[in-house]
Amino acid sequence: MKTGGDSKDDKELDGLFQDKTSKDADKAIDLRLWFKGSLHPGLDGSDALVGDANWESWQVWRTGSPLPSGYQQSQRPNEQERWTDVSSSVHIRNIGWLSEEHSNLSTTIQYNLAWVDPRLGGLAASWFPIPADLAWTPPISFGRNVRRTSVVDQGSKSDSGISMWLHRSGIMLYSITRTLKLTCSVQLWRYPFDSQVCSVKLHGYNGVMFNVLTSNTSLQAPITTDATAVRSQYMLKAVEIRLERSSFLNERPSCEYFSQKCDHDVEHCLNVASCRDDQVCQQCKSSVGRCSHRVNSCDDQNDSNDYTTLEVRIHLKRRLLSYFFTTFIPCTVVVISSFLQTWLPLVPSAIAGRFVLGIFAVLVMISGHNMRHLILRVSEARAIDIWIMACILFVTLALLQTVVLHFVYDRLKRKEKKASLERTPSFHIPRPHLNRPLSSWWYRLPNKQWMTMYNPYIPSSSGAVGVDMSAYEEKTTKSKVKPLVNIPRAKFRQPSLASWEQLPSNQWKVQLNYGSRANTGELYEKDRLPRSEEMTRKIDRASRIAFPCAFLVFNLWFWLFYLLF
Repeated sequence: MKTGGDSKDDKELDGLFQDKTSKDADKAIDLRLWFKGSLHPGLDGSDALVGDANWESWQVWRTGSPLPSGYQQSQRPNEQERWTDVSSSVHIRNIGWLSEEHSNLSTTIQYNLAWVDPRLGGLAASWFPIPADLAWTPPISFGRNVRRTSVVDQGSKSDSGISMWLHRSGIMLYSITRTLKLTCSVQLWRYPFDSQVCSVKLHGYNGVMFNVLTSNTSLQAPITTDATAVRSQYMLKAVEIRLERSSFLNERPSCEYFSQKCDHDVEHCLNVASCRDDQVCQQCKSSVGRCSHRVNSCDDQNDSNDYTTLEVRIHLKRRLLSYFFTTFIPCTVVVISSFLQTWLPLVPSAIAGRFVLGIFAVLVMISGHNMRHLILRVSEARAIDIWIMACILFVTLALLQTVVLHFVYDRLKRKEKKASLERTPSFHIPRPHLNRPLSSWWYRLPNKQWMTMYNPYIPSSSGAVGVDMSAYEEKTTKSKVKPLVNIPRAKFRQPSLASWEQLPSNQWKVQLNYGSRANTGELYEKDRLPRSEEMTRKIDRASRIAFPCAFLVFNLWFWLFYLLF
């Protein structure tokens, strides 16, 4: 086994290109020169494509009269030999859309086959077109993965095209162009980061031996591609040509005696502006790529049941740009928007906004444009399925966090209200005619404590109460003013913690919302949030960190795994 590039010495390829069908060495030399470009059919010069052809001559050839007597179309040029060398080159003219649902790819491929037929030598002065249905042609057929073929060039069966040429040295050039509908073995578990390989096999029977010549020039390369005609959701990554020998008996594995893989970077060829230069256009229309080949010997496997195969493999890589704008970026925006729920306070005025934001994110994910990727019936989870399901999970968890948080908050709030009523009794002002709290006020003592006072002798509609409170600050002071009602509470420093509540009897009581610590009787001396608000705030603060971090970890795993592995 040997590998190399365009600098490969010709001696290593003598076994592939030596003429085994004729005893005339000049015919073998002419065949090699044709592959090297020296005798490439053109439109002018001594080796013109139709140098001495005219309509009358073409009509004469269609009758078959110029053929030598005894010529049999079904007989190989060298029937006495085991193999007939058929030198080949392939040109991929078009790559169409690959259907993931049906695993079909449409492509147009041109096969150029050349061989030496010494029986027809000297019948033409230069390259001359002849009807393909008169001369011997290699018995070939496509592989099983080719579902349908259609002829692009009709050849000699119509006056619209010519598919076979004859050289004066006896070289036969046969060109066939077919539009193929292929069945590809599509692997979608990495979709849309997937790369696909579609192959076309051309089998040669009855002693046909396919051969190629390695080169990095478009005129001599065994396989070229029209990069301007790649009309697919995939971009062309590489093309590969393989030659192998197999047996009908299936008793031994196939022997690969030649392979060449050419990597391509031809995305610029899709831009029309880059094709203004003729040289650039020519390179794109007959792109060769960076090639490396491998040669192996299969001479030890010489069986009469063998046949050869020319296989073309097309390596495709999916274009990702459209998926970023239609799937990945929109899903990321929806997930981040759902995380904004944790920044809204859990108060009655904002709880509705939290639920609307969470439900909207879930509905967008399960009924939006992204779900169209899930319609394919595949037996394995694809990359885009994992992405969408993970995003649905994140927005659902964010909504679930709001639901659970609201449930916990409401339950704790009920317990706090019940506990407040149990540990803080209501104090009723003991006056029989205390029907309106408007004649009461809070009075602050010099020790910064407060007491609630009520003067039953001052009507409620009299406005501000003008009472000299100095009479109540000193116990020794005697005053004719009747004492005001005082609700004594030790260390009762903030009157805002008390409120008036009307009884069914239309009387009023003072409700103190100021409890004591359990089992100690010590009163609170500073403000403190209720347990319900304190716990919900802690959960929200933790969620603001946990949700984004979890989404970031998922993104790191997702992109590193599917892009690098």
